[in-house]
Amino acid sequence: MFTHHPDSQESHTLTVFTHNHLHFGHTITEVISMSYVSDEIRPKFDTLSIDLKNEILKRDVPLNTIHDLIRVLEDIVAESEN
Repeated sequence: MFTHHPDSQESHTLTVFTHNHLHFGHTITEVISMSYVSDEIRPKFDTLSIDLKNEILKRDVPLNTIHDLIRVLEDIVAESEN
């Protein structure tokens, strides 16, 4: 889960949880990733509406650069046009 504190200047990190499951005698590792917004683009990300931020975050993609943010926004626009 991603938690945003508007006045916070702290860095947010990608958190990965792993779970091991035994399935027909084999161990299967499940990786659960969470969204990440880098400090570099945090100011731009914070200007977006809460609904748009939530839509981006639920996609569980790392946003390291402005290009990552633009790509996700383009995906959202393309999906809304279909």
